[in-house]
Amino acid sequence: MRFTSALPQFDLFGVNALPSYVISTHSKISCFGLFSGMGHGSKNEFEGQFGINLYDMPDTNKANRTVKGAIVHLYSCDCGQGLGPHLVTLGARAFIGYTQPVNVPKSQSMVEEFVRISVAIDESILNSDSATTTKTKADAEFNSVEARLLASPATSPRELALFRLNHRGMVGPWTDPTYRKYGWF
Repeated sequence: MRFTSALPQFDLFGVNALPSYVISTHSKISCFGLFSGMGHGSKNEFEGQFGINLYDMPDTNKANRTVKGAIVHLYSCDCGQGLGPHLVTLGARAFIGYTQPVNVPKSQSMVEEFVRISVAIDESILNSDSATTTKTKADAEFNSVEARLLASPATSPRELALFRLNHRGMVGPWTDPTYRKYGWF
């Protein structure tokens, strides 16, 4: 079953990841379908550009309301512990994130491999797939990347372990109803 569109999408990268920009854009559009971002975080906050909290539990910059009706996907340390469930209680359609530190390697080619799962998740959401289908696609991409990493002599055992830890720390509608479901409306 397909759900209503996840468009418009808002990428929380660079200057787009400033509370003022998110809020002003939201005021023009009124509802986003998908927020996708990569940045620093903790269990109660997600940092945008310049280390400014974009989303946090106390709603320091008054941006939390912009998640209402959207699927929020944050490639960020620990946000799935507190912030994700909090945003769902504020009206986010669903949350996908991590309950432990997210590790990103230093080499650009390896970073690209690490984020392929996030890309697969966003593409699946934008294709109006259900949460179950999104998870299936994320797992398939994990298996594909893991096979490439195992076959590459440039992959260190540490990088492989960190890649696997990232995937194990990912949470979403498929792990717990706290993160809500989409696709069954």
